[in-house]
Amino acid sequence: MRLTVHELAKKSGVSVRALHYYDQIGLLRPEEVSNSGYRFYGEQQMKRLSQILFFRELEFPLRQIQKILDSPDFDERKALLSHRHLLVLKKERYDRLIESVDQILKGDSKMDFKAFDKTEYQNAQKAYQEEAQKRWGASKEWKEYQEKMKTKPKKSAEIVEEGEAFWKRFAQHLSEKPDSPAVQELVGEWQKYLTENFYTCSDEMLGHLGEMYVSDERFTAYYEQFGKGMAQFVCDAIRAYCKKH
Repeated sequence: MRLTVHELAKKSGVSVRALHYYDQIGLLRPEEVSNSGYRFYGEQQMKRLSQILFFRELEFPLRQIQKILDSPDFDERKALLSHRHLLVLKKERYDRLIESVDQILKGDSKMDFKAFDKTEYQNAQKAYQEEAQKRWGASKEWKEYQEKMKTKPKKSAEIVEEGEAFWKRFAQHLSEKPDSPAVQELVGEWQKYLTENFYTCSDEMLGHLGEMYVSDERFTAYYEQFGKGMAQFVCDAIRAYCKKH
């Protein structure tokens, strides 16, 4: 069974743009590309995409997913068992919430707030993330990020607020061209912010982030709240910035 990129997008719920980006960064290559440029995906690519989506559910960055899946030590069965364990925990939590709603609908005024407790799932998720990173996906960026998280002088809330402030500043320039001096200066400041707070953000890494802003629907939806067309605008600005460096 082989699917075109449009058929795979429809079957998986992953956008065509995202699949093109996965191909671009080497995360999910098509089985074959025809002379006319059509991409075709086989069973192995579909299995790999399912793993990508499982890891995305656990909030792994795309670059980290690629390192994990490409690791010669990657154990697909072990990964699937871990995925299943986490999904069962999530299902059990939803079952408790449904039961709680049913009780209220029946007239029970007592609210069981334990049904909202995410502790067990979050602890299991964190443990699996750490195990997967250690076993399959250790990278210099990840190690650097972990070290900075241990010694960072700022609180997470402060870092998030600073990040949001950058996007509000980008929004003020939406009427300008992405390669305008003011926008390019802001991109440089954004790169420094990422390096100071997360990991060394090289031009290559910055370029990958820019593409991810438009290829990953979750990122696009988040950044669009700061202004219509924001994700694409910043992506274009980053492209222009990286070409000059």
